[in-house]
Amino acid sequence: TAPRAVRVEPLSPNAEQQRVLDLAPGHGPVLVLGGPGTGRSALAVEYAARRIEAGLEPERLLVLTPTRQASARLRDALSVRLDHGGRGTRTSTPVRTWAAYAFDLIRRARTTGFLPAVQRTPRLLSGAEQDTVIAELLESYAAGERGGPDWPADLAEAVLLQDYRDRLDLGMSEAFDPAGLLTTACLLLEENPELLEGERTSLPVIVVDDLQEATPAVHRLLRALGTGQDVVALASPDTVVQGFRGARPDLVRDYPGCLLPRADSIEGRTHLLRTGYRMDGDVLQAWRRVARRIPALPGTLEMRQGMT
Repeated sequence: TAPRAVRVEPLSPNAEQQRVLDLAPGHGPVLVLGGPGTGRSALAVEYAARRIEAGLEPERLLVLTPTRQASARLRDALSVRLDHGGRGTRTSTPVRTWAAYAFDLIRRARTTGFLPAVQRTPRLLSGAEQDTVIAELLESYAAGERGGPDWPADLAEAVLLQDYRDRLDLGMSEAFDPAGLLTTACLLLEENPELLEGERTSLPVIVVDDLQEATPAVHRLLRALGTGQDVVALASPDTVVQGFRGARPDLVRDYPGCLLPRADSIEGRTHLLRTGYRMDGDVLQAWRRVARRIPALPGTLEMRQGMT
């Protein structure tokens, strides 16, 4: 049975979407900007499906999303799309959250000897465990057991954060919180050229949906993985949900240039989606009134004004 709320028929691309789908293998990094309802996620699924249908092994494709819900939607949509195209259900999926990819990288790095300090199988630190560690630290401060550096009061949070990280490093080295997952994954790739080269070789094609939701650590991870690769990054910088978790939509302005070798030109590497399928009439006008209050990144002003 097809998953609910996913596209069953192949995308019928408009001219803007078709230009992205027509990119030949080896095209390098591109940025796709589109407002709400312009078919960014549908385009991501169709691009991924066509690369697989053209002969790319699914294991050599990485589709990244910000949340588990978004990952599940794209995973189901890609599965249905490939079924429709005769590729059948696959035992593995290329769709992951960026935290899930980081965790898998850490797990594989440990088994191959890149994390000698982690003796036990890596695991995710639960929210309850994080709360317990923080509560124990606060209790130790109150009891005078841990004075910490004599820093100004407005830097007290930095003391707590450092003590928290030290507690994990010393007593729970196999446990990673979401921030620690991404930081550790970045350090592994940056400090181990052999591991980085292996990842780039095994993942020549990367699709990133909702790039505007990425944190600085995610951008750091993408720069390590995606430089010189076939990367399709899709974003709606005016529409951000994960800001409370550190999302930095302003960093979308660095793409696709931050993924290019120095000698390559960024000309023609940004694609705009201006045909809307969700908003029209009064809703579209209301969105434009709100969006124009947001500082425009390169390309977003043209995208806003051209949306229909």
